[in-house]
Amino acid sequence: MFLGDEKPEAMAKYREIRLNETREILNALDWFSAYKPFEEEVREALLNVVREFADRRSEAAADGRRPRSEKTMKEQPHPKAMADAEEIIAGLAVEDID
Repeated sequence: MFLGDEKPEAMAKYREIRLNETREILNALDWFSAYKPFEEEVREALLNVVREFADRRSEAAADGRRPRSEKTMKEQPHPKAMADAEEIIAGLAVEDID
């Protein structure tokens, strides 16, 4: 995805795009919180993605992941999801979403 001398610039641009997308998502989730039509569509969209990826579990398991108990899922974020969390949170804190 990122090759050669342009790699640092391309990575910075990619992170900027992802940060802006994350801000947009968080802003919408906050704005439409408890707005039934929005929540129903988000749920349906997530369910569609979950079903699309159902046959790709072995592909995702190639990185060593394994099923976690329901109790663990409720109590702890997935370690792989936390890998970039500090960077994401720091990036969001730079400016207000408004």
